[in-house]
Amino acid sequence: MEIDQIKLQQYISKNPKQGARVLSQLGKNHQFVNAISDPVGQDIMRDAINQMEGLLEKIVNEESTDAERAEYRAYRRILDRWTERINKYKTMVDEVNRTT
Repeated sequence: MEIDQIKLQQYISKNPKQGARVLSQLGKNHQFVNAISDPVGQDIMRDAINQMEGLLEKIVNEESTDAERAEYRAYRRILDRWTERINKYKTMVDEVNRTT
């Protein structure tokens, strides 16, 4: 999900205002994309998902405590945020690639 620098430059020169917005979004969200590409980031993500699965099973079986439900919600918010940021990055990359 990398962006070609030449295409990005062409996009910015054709669409200066839109290009500034795209560049800003790419910069804000690039770290999240890098994190899931990195082995350490992948391990962290895998651990969070495994933890969520265990907590969800307890919640579904009505065996969870208030603390476990809160922990599940916290993991969910974090993963939702990561997903949103990665999707924004992909959308910006696709926009640049589509219009150049």
